[in-house]
Amino acid sequence: MAFTKFTDPIDHIANLSDRPNDTDGMNAQALKAAFDQGFADTQDYLNNTLIPELDVEQGKIAQLQQDIEDIEAGAITEDSVNTAAIQNLAVTTAKLADLAVTAAKIADLTITATKIANSAIETAKLADRAVTGPKIALAAISGEHLGSKAVKQANVGDEAIGTAQIADNAVTLAKTDGIQKEIHVFSGELTVAGWNNKTQSLTIADMVSTCNFVAAPNNTTGWAAAADAMLYPPTAGAGVLTFTCENVPDAAIPVTVFWWEA
Repeated sequence: MAFTKFTDPIDHIANLSDRPNDTDGMNAQALKAAFDQGFADTQDYLNNTLIPELDVEQGKIAQLQQDIEDIEAGAITEDSVNTAAIQNLAVTTAKLADLAVTAAKIADLTITATKIANSAIETAKLADRAVTGPKIALAAISGEHLGSKAVKQANVGDEAIGTAQIADNAVTLAKTDGIQKEIHVFSGELTVAGWNNKTQSLTIADMVSTCNFVAAPNNTTGWAAAADAMLYPPTAGAGVLTFTCENVPDAAIPVTVFWWEA
């Protein structure tokens, strides 16, 4: 800091005439004041300008001396090292000892998303098993945090996702479109009077001819009647399932049909 210079004039006596009483009309009091003016200006400069500036600089020197003593003693005062005091790239991986930065040393919310550059955290920079379940807060990883195709089969270990880890109703047909098909269930009966030329059809709403299905009697009596009738595997059509037999049965055959789109 540059100190303020004293620039007030000090030649008050030299500027007086040789006969200040007669020429300048000065009385004794005015003449005394002229003699004292230079000392008064100097005193005002020392007390109100120079000494306050010296006090400020002395305080800075005292603080600097204390900081040096703290560093020599191995102690760094709070806030003496802050972001503004650290030059860009001053702290690098090569300069940090192993395990120098630990979770216990990092205050809550010190590392936030806005402080992390894109691609700053990548697989090559993470030690094996560095990110574990207990270290991840609830809802920390959500859809907007995952890149396209971030979760794929190669990244998921065997049995990584079990029943206990899936919340109720978490997996729905809408979420598994193209993977899981809805299974429809129909129960009906092949009646004795319903056979025509050894053929009988059951009307099943929404069934399509290209669907996959499983159809079978649903009780012991039905199985016995189907065996006696030599019931053939049925064929699916649009809205119908058609059965054919070798011998027209003399008892009704209750059946259950499971079908799903191919």
